[in-house]
Amino acid sequence: WLRAQGLDAAQAEAGADEALSALQTTLTSATGRWLLADHPGGGAEQAWTSRDGELTVKHVIDRVFIADGVRWIVDYKTVRATPEELVARAEGFRPQLERYAALFANDPLPLKLAVWFVLQGQLVTL
Repeated sequence: WLRAQGLDAAQAEAGADEALSALQTTLTSATGRWLLADHPGGGAEQAWTSRDGELTVKHVIDRVFIADGVRWIVDYKTVRATPEELVARAEGFRPQLERYAALFANDPLPLKLAVWFVLQGQLVTL
């Protein structure tokens, strides 16, 4: 797939290795397995639309589910950063997650917004 996207052999191999590493990190992590588990109201890569005046805006939410009476909206990110930098990096994604949260404005459930850093296996709640 990476080769079909225009990467040369070395780049495709490096990309595949990184994807495998992210998957292994997620599956060996209790938090990663919890994020992927079957939850009420759960969905992955859900497509949503909203209106901004006359403009239709498309959104794709990486992961949404309900756990312990709270709706979680989680975005997956692949970034190269130290664990100490991840909280600040997550804050940079707050506007995106708040746009997703606005889709649930009429939902009575409390919301938690979070970023799952797949390479580090770290969940940062905003």
